[in-house]
Amino acid sequence: MATKKRTRGADSRVGAMAEVGLYPAYILRGIVYLPHYQDRLFVSPGYGLTHWNTYQGIELKALGAQMTKLSLFRRSSFEEYEQ
Repeated sequence: MATKKRTRGADSRVGAMAEVGLYPAYILRGIVYLPHYQDRLFVSPGYGLTHWNTYQGIELKALGAQMTKLSLFRRSSFEEYEQ
């Protein structure tokens, strides 16, 4: 009989719900900038694949971006924003 290998701190049940919460995101000219998973920065589509550009929230605001809150997978660096 095989036993399941459990990773520490992770729920390995099949069909388990991922942790989600409300996190800040910015929209600038139709492009959504999402919070990075670990750093207090925002990234645009293609981050890590086609470019490594990151942005601070204040930079996006200065460019005219509108802040919104989106339901996203857990971001450890933005936990205080979660409602």
